[in-house]
Amino acid sequence: MGGRSVKILLSIAAALVVFVLVKFNEGTPQMAWVLATTALMAALWIGEPIPMGATSLLPIAIFPLAGIADAKTITPLYANHIIFLFIEGFLLAFAMERWHLHQRIAYKIIDFIGFKPQRIILGFITAAFVLSMWINNTATTIVLLAPALAIIAELKQKDHESAFGVALLLGICYASSIGGTVTPIGTAPNLLLKTYYEEAFPDRPALSFFNWIKFALPIAAVFCFIMYLMLIKLIKKQPASAVATDFKQKIKSLGKPSYEERVILVLFTALALLWITANSLEIGSFHFSGWTQLFAQPDYIRDSVIGMAVVLLLFFIPSKNEKGSNLLEWSDAKKLPFDILFIFGGGFCLAKGFEISGLDTVLMHQMKPLESLPLWLVILSVSLFMTFLTEITSNTATAQLVLPLLILVAKATGVEPLYLLIPATFSASFAFMLPVATPPNAIVFATGQVPSKQMMKTGLRLNLLGAVLLSVYTYIFAPYF
Repeated sequence: MGGRSVKILLSIAAALVVFVLVKFNEGTPQMAWVLATTALMAALWIGEPIPMGATSLLPIAIFPLAGIADAKTITPLYANHIIFLFIEGFLLAFAMERWHLHQRIAYKIIDFIGFKPQRIILGFITAAFVLSMWINNTATTIVLLAPALAIIAELKQKDHESAFGVALLLGICYASSIGGTVTPIGTAPNLLLKTYYEEAFPDRPALSFFNWIKFALPIAAVFCFIMYLMLIKLIKKQPASAVATDFKQKIKSLGKPSYEERVILVLFTALALLWITANSLEIGSFHFSGWTQLFAQPDYIRDSVIGMAVVLLLFFIPSKNEKGSNLLEWSDAKKLPFDILFIFGGGFCLAKGFEISGLDTVLMHQMKPLESLPLWLVILSVSLFMTFLTEITSNTATAQLVLPLLILVAKATGVEPLYLLIPATFSASFAFMLPVATPPNAIVFATGQVPSKQMMKTGLRLNLLGAVLLSVYTYIFAPYF
């Protein structure tokens, strides 16, 4: 029997054990089915004996058969409005990739910061940080990998300095993960926080783009700069810096920005501004009520609506350099990661199952004793738990399972929910130890130029530092999100 079959059998066994235990403790059949389904999906998500997207579709088959909810209730959850916001982020990224706008942005940032060895590392880290705020961290890492490897090869020929390459590659993958926390569309767990929070607390203001960036940018920037200071200490000596000419030649070879690049940059900038200014802004004494207030039903205009209105223009605007095509073609959209989209839906189904079966009320009662613990300890525990759990599991799947439970904890204990949800969400991106923790880690490790021991050593320090830094920041500033 192969390893995959063993994982499947163990996952089913875990679900059966949970089902029996719930029934033994006089839980209702609905509760038993929901918890057993959760255990099955969690085990399959962690072990991945079948594709994660396929695992995420299990509630469509199980919940109606178990009498929990009919298909009319379950299937629309796979088209939640927040999923379309994620799609829009990917479509914008695909357009930038198709016309190499992301590459130009990255190169310009590096060129601006400079070509001394430490500045090269800072330039790549800055480029990764900025790009990953808007496009996924995997694409960001891939974009920067080729020029980084070229510089490393050049310096090795001149100087035989390998520590520089290690610091540069680790900087790229770590900054890609950290930068993704700065905007709601930067990474999947961010969108999950936005969705669960706004649905669980509809009487509270939504987590707007502006407030998110205002809160997340300082902590992410500080953490990224500390990471940079840690990495440059790996360089035993200053390698040669005679790479400026070659690198500037590569930038020059890009030529002037094409018509397509300019249009996409305008649309990208406009979209960012529309997202940021959609709702009320308060900066000192300045108050802006938000442009959505100009419409009859401002509550109808969610971030996904704004994104769709702008991103669809990419399919309408014709290209000048490729006759007969537009800025974005449907063939580009076919690259959408449907497995992640299904993970979103699967998690929303589990949350709905908890609500329908009454499990949320039962768990809230069971979690009541947690209110006696010091708040700082709870925040730190959540940060450490998520950081190290996502070293071996998908951060999206983990966030799907953990965030609804933390909302129940907040409701049971009366704790401000953001004290728990923020560290859980951000820590899901702060996994730096293992190659399997994030795609950026795996990409730079696959180059063969980053020893696993060095990644683990540096990553462990960053894991602990990130958890502590995030916990302190959350404890002080979470109420202002």
